[in-house]
Amino acid sequence: MKPSVTYDEKGRKVYTLSIPDANRFALVLVLPLILFLGLPYYLLWGENAFLALRFRPLLFLLLFIVAGVVVHELLHGLVWALFARGGLRSIRFGVKWEYLTPYCHCVSSLKVWQFAAGGLAPLVLMGLVPSVWAMISGNTLLMFFGIFYSWTAAGDILAVWMLRSFSCRQTVYDHPSELGFILEAGSLEKNNHGAYRDQE
Repeated sequence: MKPSVTYDEKGRKVYTLSIPDANRFALVLVLPLILFLGLPYYLLWGENAFLALRFRPLLFLLLFIVAGVVVHELLHGLVWALFARGGLRSIRFGVKWEYLTPYCHCVSSLKVWQFAAGGLAPLVLMGLVPSVWAMISGNTLLMFFGIFYSWTAAGDILAVWMLRSFSCRQTVYDHPSELGFILEAGSLEKNNHGAYRDQE
């Protein structure tokens, strides 16, 4: 999935992906999650993790979704705040009402590895860690939790994937309104031979 590359008013490269692209990737992500998490759990414990919420009251389901969304965005913000020059003052939370999508935005510049760490924090802490623990403990609800919140990190996975051609030491800015980032002027990008070249 190729990002759109444009230039902002300062001449910096802007890498973004559209919401429809992110939604399509989320649909594609369902199958790998079933194969690599749901199926092994079923073979190991004989339980279908996707039935974990059956017979649960509606209030439980609503709290499950709302609380998860809040924690997801908080994890982005807390990790980025560790690296951002302004700490928590550099973090903004909000909702894109046209898509009913909450967001977390860091206004300070970040190294590529810092941006990736904050971007993948919800996937690791809400998705992969619970999934591994569920495999060990046989907790079906926890496995569903891990699969579901791995799936909700689809946009984060795409954003970090777009960084793969950049050096960890380079500087980027979180895009204020789109899925993507702004490359600081003078940053380096890998060429086809794996070497880094100036982007100005």
